[in-house]
Amino acid sequence: MKKTIVLVVVIILVVVAGFSVWQFFGQKQLPQVTAPLDSVRLSAYLGEFSGLIWVAENKGYFKDNGLDVKITERQSGVDALNDIFAGNADISTQAEFVAVSQSFKRNDFKILASIDSISAIYMVGLKDHNINQIRDLKGKKIGVTQNSQAQFFLGKFLVDNNLKLSDVQIVYLKPADMVAGMEAGSIDAAVTWQPLVSQIEDKPGISAIKWLAQSNRQFSFLLTASNDLVKNKPQVVERFLKALVQAENVSDAEKEKIIKTRLKYQDAYMQKIWPNNVYLVTLNQGLLTLMKDEAQWMMENKITDSKAMPNFLDYVYFNGLETADPGAVTIVH
Repeated sequence: MKKTIVLVVVIILVVVAGFSVWQFFGQKQLPQVTAPLDSVRLSAYLGEFSGLIWVAENKGYFKDNGLDVKITERQSGVDALNDIFAGNADISTQAEFVAVSQSFKRNDFKILASIDSISAIYMVGLKDHNINQIRDLKGKKIGVTQNSQAQFFLGKFLVDNNLKLSDVQIVYLKPADMVAGMEAGSIDAAVTWQPLVSQIEDKPGISAIKWLAQSNRQFSFLLTASNDLVKNKPQVVERFLKALVQAENVSDAEKEKIIKTRLKYQDAYMQKIWPNNVYLVTLNQGLLTLMKDEAQWMMENKITDSKAMPNFLDYVYFNGLETADPGAVTIVH
């Protein structure tokens, strides 16, 4: 009997030891972090789309991975990516259409990952400007942020509803000016994202009607980096992505609480927008397909003078996420 018990104990110890060895050698390990911390300048859209950034910041994951992250808050992903081009940031967050727009002009940035999949862009019309149905938009002034995801969805929304870009008057506005434009009545409608949509709806004196502009299409919120960072500090990229993978694995309830507190959102607003965000750190084939569709739309509608489709594989940096979380990369390359 004693021999049997001893044998069982030995077998259990062997199995546990074998599992530990597999975990250590079977998964890619990032090098051990040593002081001092590496400094990283991050320009991030100040909204829920950058949710994993706020979770990683709150939980101390950047510091745990050897990074001192200095965050600049921006009102749009367009402004965030421009910080990289101006040499004021190493990493930024923005929708994939922003990256597509820039890919026709330059190649000095790399896509590191998608960090959120989103449904949050609406067409909002003013009822007192005689907008009660989608067809009432014909001839109206519609505000949109140039080179933003909203510009692409405006075009698609019109086509889906038997209208063309030439049927409306496009007014390019910065996000900060969108609510004021609707309040003043200088535009009849706007295609924009949350929380601006709710701010328009909540303005005293505004009677608004809205439609989801995305139809069944979701867009991705990207993490991008300067070529210099990718080339000269690849381990910093790996550690940054590792911090976001850790943030992804935080419970949904805790993520929601952290994001709500960081952005000073009300409970009612969080309940409205929370189901519209899927926080995953990925590089998936669907992202590449959507970017090609957007590039094709830009060429067809002469948003760009280019006649050649960019090779988006050249804009993706795979090594960082393949090290931080290999299973999250499904783009064929």
